[in-house]
Amino acid sequence: MVLDEAQRIADIGLKLKLITDQIPEVQVVASGSSAFELANRINEPLTGRKWAYHLFPLSYAEMEAHHGFLEEHRRIPERLVYG
Repeated sequence: MVLDEAQRIADIGLKLKLITDQIPEVQVVASGSSAFELANRINEPLTGRKWAYHLFPLSYAEMEAHHGFLEEHRRIPERLVYG
């Protein structure tokens, strides 16, 4: 099961703990853009049941290496607005 923006769910830590404990064949991936809020809300109930991964945004150099200098230079206005 994949839950995006999991920090918006009330008592998410307790609910994830119940799913993990009661339905062991289900694997849960919970993500959210508010990482600190999510970490604070799920930290205690999931002790020993979770793995934390930190995904960092791509750098300009990585995008340039993939798409090329001209394409990334053309997309600067778009990147500044949308990331």
